[in-house]
Amino acid sequence: MTVSLQEIERLEFRLLGILSRPAVTPGQRQHFGKRLSELRAVKKAWLAEHPTVLRKIGREPLDRDKPNARHPDGTLGERDVGVETRHFRAPAELAGLSIASCRGVISIPPSGIIETNAAHEDLHAELRGRGFKEMRPLDRFGKAVGAGDLFAAFRPDRLQRIFPAFAGGQR
Repeated sequence: MTVSLQEIERLEFRLLGILSRPAVTPGQRQHFGKRLSELRAVKKAWLAEHPTVLRKIGREPLDRDKPNARHPDGTLGERDVGVETRHFRAPAELAGLSIASCRGVISIPPSGIIETNAAHEDLHAELRGRGFKEMRPLDRFGKAVGAGDLFAAFRPDRLQRIFPAFAGGQR
């Protein structure tokens, strides 16, 4: 006979309901207590045969779904009062692993994004050396804050001339 976990738990709660009644005689209490322990042994054996069943039952999100940031719904531009943070993206091969750094062990989430204290410059240098990329904070429009003006960064005097015919505006 095939029994499901739902049927086993239904019987278990029914027995617990019977045992909780004040009108149960000591003989009945002993009988139902013995049946309850037998049922729990069956349940334990059933769970040993089907180990993945309880993995789906849980109130907490899976580890891969837990954010590393304090406020996952906010943007990277939002800050806690008094705490400056910086965000780094790990190389793809390090996502989901733990690494030892100069500031201790860092657990890198599957997303690969970690949040650090802005004052830890030694850690930032080490992360950059391991291939981490620093992420820029975003403003409310989703654009990078502090990226600067791209036109101001364009410096014509630093460009290398490819064809000498184009020198001095000649074509």
